[in-house]
Amino acid sequence: PQKKMSETPVPVLIDRLTSATSPSDASDSLTGLLSHCKANNNKNKDDASSATLLITESDECLSCLTSLIGTGKLDDMEVDDGPSLSCEILLSLLSSSSKSIPKLLLSRPTEGSLLNALLDQLCSSSSPSYGRILAMEVLRRLSTLCPHLCQNQLLSAPDGMNRLVDLLLPDTVEEIRNEALLLHADLATASPACARLILFGEG
Repeated sequence: PQKKMSETPVPVLIDRLTSATSPSDASDSLTGLLSHCKANNNKNKDDASSATLLITESDECLSCLTSLIGTGKLDDMEVDDGPSLSCEILLSLLSSSSKSIPKLLLSRPTEGSLLNALLDQLCSSSSPSYGRILAMEVLRRLSTLCPHLCQNQLLSAPDGMNRLVDLLLPDTVEEIRNEALLLHADLATASPACARLILFGEG
């Protein structure tokens, strides 16, 4: 089934994801999209551009990925591996040579929706550690590739920086806490406003 999904055209996979009626439909579609992203990034640049553009230009698809990362659900349907697969797709998109991808992901389907979803995933103690770690990787990549917009969205998100500071608490999973320390260091170096909030939060 995985091989067949990876051979299915990207527009068909996007349509299957956005109209999924079962968790397995959603998971299979996500797995197929991820296979396309990985294979195309490694091999054919034209195909990579095509797959990347098709995914990033579909607000419906980005909305699904954002929902899965933030809530683990499509509509009211729980998709167990939805957050981790969605984050892996985003990491693959961010490995594309296109410099417009980071800003596009931070701006669509609506401004700041992805960043808020990443924060929801990161700060959910009930979420599996693997999905939270991948969400942190996406956030770190975005803060590196599109620092100004990412910092602005963190500062304007409800309790955005405070939620990140909370990840430094001793009861946070060690790997997530270590990644959070690295992200805080990046943000503090690049943004005086972020540095002040981190300092006050830790104090």
